[in-house]
Amino acid sequence: MINKNQKYNEFYKKIIKLEKDANIIKRNSEENIKIKIIIPLLQALGYDIKDNMQFEYFGADIVLFDKDKPILIIETKSWNETLTKYLGQCLEYCLKIKTPLVMITSGNHTLLYSCLLNPNKLKEPILDFSFNKLLNKNFFKREIEPLIGKQSLTKGKNIEKRIIALLGNNKELQNAKKQFEHKYSDLRYFKKTTPLMTEDRFNKIIEKYPTKIRKLLMYALDEFKGIEKEYGNIVKLRFGPKEIGLVYIDKDGTRKKDLGLGGIYPEKQAFSFGIKSWEIISSSKLIGKKLGELSGKIESKEQIKKLISLINKLILKK
Repeated sequence: MINKNQKYNEFYKKIIKLEKDANIIKRNSEENIKIKIIIPLLQALGYDIKDNMQFEYFGADIVLFDKDKPILIIETKSWNETLTKYLGQCLEYCLKIKTPLVMITSGNHTLLYSCLLNPNKLKEPILDFSFNKLLNKNFFKREIEPLIGKQSLTKGKNIEKRIIALLGNNKELQNAKKQFEHKYSDLRYFKKTTPLMTEDRFNKIIEKYPTKIRKLLMYALDEFKGIEKEYGNIVKLRFGPKEIGLVYIDKDGTRKKDLGLGGIYPEKQAFSFGIKSWEIISSSKLIGKKLGELSGKIESKEQIKKLISLINKLILKK
């Protein structure tokens, strides 16, 4: 088993090798920051990319989970961004996802906030550190890990102590929790949330189907996972309430942040096709025409192969 020191040492070796000008600053990409700095940092803090991290969850870049409970929202920005411009966006994520803790980071600068200090506006960060501080092992062990390391955050005691110190006493913390709950429950749009699809839930849904349909759905999901593995820098799996889909990540910053390529709906035994997204990504009318010819109902392996072939062509044209 890898201990804490080994995890930090592995993380340190990765980021110390980064040539900031070439690898980070010139790219000026949120996705670049997320992949090269933030995900390795979270792994060093003990979080597992499969079991603890959800991506593009209700719009937030990363949400950390302890089992089924969201415990920290993470929003990534490009290296030179002014983070405080996005505090309203971060507050909205806290209310959507119903967890008060949010971290916004450009890699260069990171701020950690709690809505419990003020449910109406994020004002005072409870942790503020620079990229250089990440290279300081003592700071990592003294400040970062005790607050948001997996073993600490899942228990929540250290973060609560920090919040109590800022609020004044434990009674104020309890009042703050009630205010925050009232704030998000007062928003009708967020009152009812459907749990996201997971692979386990996907498999439970399809286990009752005839063997042929079950195998086709499993094959389709495996093909989607294969696309993500091959083009992981620009295509990701997305877990929605009723589907598992593929999302094209806009790395240029000229279009919306992500564009849905399509999804598998196990309950409907069907595909959805992101035709509008495909039209934005590609100027090829031929690809769009062939996509429109495919049946939404999952019926054969040949149909799935055609869809995967079109996705490959779409990505390779970029």
